[in-house]
Amino acid sequence: MKVKFMRMSAITALIAMPLLMPAATAVADQSVTDVGPVHTDPIEVSPGTFTLSIESPDGMVRAASLTCGPEAGTHPDATTACQQLIEADGYLERVPPAQSMCPAIYEPVTVEATGRWNSQERSFVGSFGNSCQAVAETGGVIFQY
Repeated sequence: MKVKFMRMSAITALIAMPLLMPAATAVADQSVTDVGPVHTDPIEVSPGTFTLSIESPDGMVRAASLTCGPEAGTHPDATTACQQLIEADGYLERVPPAQSMCPAIYEPVTVEATGRWNSQERSFVGSFGNSCQAVAETGGVIFQY
């Protein structure tokens, strides 16, 4: 009985195959569509995002966020700050100091930047005699907010 069932299934499949072939071919023909030109331009990825902070001796903290590529965040001059970071490959300690005159007033501040640049963690902490020195020594823009 089992052998008979298998023979019938095989015979049924052989009979049905020519009937199903046109339908399978039609489905295959419909699945090929023109998707237009293929673009191989690289996708622009954000090189980095930083959280910036300036802490004064009384414990007051000012903070800003900075995202580069495209520029975004709460930093008031993200375009210039990002350009400085791009030139320094995201290392704040490599940003050249700005030529600036600062008052000889001692009001120490600590600046900190933490984030990621090209998928690598970056961190910078610096202590300066006052906020003007902190801004000037870190390029004149990054901590200017």
